Amino acid sequence: MSRPLSESLRGVDLSQDELVAATEQAIADCGGDARAAVMALIVLNGSLEADLAALTEEVAAITVKVSKAYARDLFYERLSRADRRSED
Repeated sequence: MSRPLSESLRGVDLSQDELVAATEQAIADCGGDARAAVMALIVLNGSLEADLAALTEEVAAITVKVSKAYARDLFYERLSRADRRSED
């Protein structure tokens, strides 16, 4: 599924001149072949999206573990307070 260029560039803080210079640099890095530059950028983008997905899954797994540990500790803290109250 393709996204509009304006959405893809959201959060990218480049002036028009910087964007043109980056475009020219990408083409130059591919020996002047614009088609090769686009293909290289598509491959790079796919790799970055895969990395992002893996990191997102990792954060989600950590969040679940932290949430469970927090809930467990909160439960035992409340249980401990209740025990202290019942002893009084």
